[in-house]
Amino acid sequence: MIDGVELARQVRCGERSAEEVVLDAIHAIEARDPALNAVIHRRFEKALDEARAPRSGPLAGVPIVLKDASITQSGEPWHEGLQAAKTAGHLARTTSFLTQRMIDAGCIVLGRTNVPELCTHVTTEPLAHGPTRNPWHPGFSAGGSSGGSGAAVAAGMVPIAHGSDGGGSVRVPAALCGVLGLKPTRGRLATGPEFGEHWAGLSTDGFLAGSVRDLAAIYDAAAGPAPGDPWQAPVGAPIGPELSRPPSRLRIGLRTRGACGGDPADPIVDAITRAVARRFAAEGHFVEEASPKALDEEEGVGHQGIVVAACLAAELAAWSRRLGREIGLDELEPRNRMTIRAGRGATGLQVLEAREALFAWSRRLLGWFDDFDLLLTPVLTRPSIRIGELPVDPSPEDLDAMRRGLGWLPGAWNVTGQPAISVPAGRSPEGLPIGVQLVAASGREDLLLRVARFLEQAQPWTLAPVAGC
Repeated sequence: MIDGVELARQVRCGERSAEEVVLDAIHAIEARDPALNAVIHRRFEKALDEARAPRSGPLAGVPIVLKDASITQSGEPWHEGLQAAKTAGHLARTTSFLTQRMIDAGCIVLGRTNVPELCTHVTTEPLAHGPTRNPWHPGFSAGGSSGGSGAAVAAGMVPIAHGSDGGGSVRVPAALCGVLGLKPTRGRLATGPEFGEHWAGLSTDGFLAGSVRDLAAIYDAAAGPAPGDPWQAPVGAPIGPELSRPPSRLRIGLRTRGACGGDPADPIVDAITRAVARRFAAEGHFVEEASPKALDEEEGVGHQGIVVAACLAAELAAWSRRLGREIGLDELEPRNRMTIRAGRGATGLQVLEAREALFAWSRRLLGWFDDFDLLLTPVLTRPSIRIGELPVDPSPEDLDAMRRGLGWLPGAWNVTGQPAISVPAGRSPEGLPIGVQLVAASGREDLLLRVARFLEQAQPWTLAPVAGC
């Protein structure tokens, strides 16, 4: 598939029209999505009208999709996986600052992608819209919560997709679908006007793409906070022009066992992650088995759970206001019902104490990066997730077992706010992609993207051969 940077060049140079590019993407969605269920809201006619207008910008005419979650487009469906919002036919009243920046860069939005209810699951299987299937094998999950976006990019429907990440929700689908997924530094992307901080700053928007230069291009086009954002990370020079500059000798820590009591990596995942480490070492980088000691502290999981539960309770209240009626707990999936009930029971004191505990944990994690440039880990400690495998009505013990079994390696970096990226690294015996995670110090998206570019050149990856396409 031609990547977005090349498509934009062709449009700017008059070699192809934006309308032709958008039509190709529409045809790809129509051909491939019935088997995958990735793009749940389509705006094809509006997109074609927009494509007929003059296009400019670094991503002129590039078709994209938006995750049906934290960013909005005025007049378009916005449901966040909620059956109540779907039934009401709820439409967004505002356009997010981030959405507008992507449009201003020349992107054309084709629709919105499937998510688990309230974006709280590692797999995208909402009752409201049904499961999103992995383009590499329909019996497996595309991951969550940005599963629809991951599947859309992996299947070649669009070159770039928006996602969001509150505990791995960009990186997990990227890893399972065999594409790139970037969670930027907290405060790098504007959150308004609907939100100040999402999940008390634990969640941030991000992007998925099939090529590193596409990921850099969309990041460069969209990055930068807006006035009033509670977290504001300044943005430096554009990263795209620097992608080909190799990083100087790096000190890289390697960890393949899970975090916070998570399981050791499956032998296949362990071997693939170590192969990436050897590739770095062969390039002259210093690699050793090392990681922050604070990653072995399990208390952070509980504190994070209290904060997220309270935020979900507030989020459901906000949805009730949007729909003009109270959404009952019995209208939710059991997992969210349990979590929101716990969030409503948490006192303000408990939530504030949990946040302070997370700030302290962050400092213990962040200190390690004074001596290391990168941390290399698996994204998940197991190779894949089957559709329907995870319990629909889990007990607290089920949820804890699931967390340990998946490794929980992405979640800590939502607490610290550091940037992290998922890069395709290998395949399971079933042919399913397996990704590795790289974590850098705050503000070092440039380093992550340059290192990802090295891996892309050293071992190029391909998009999924979707059956019947």
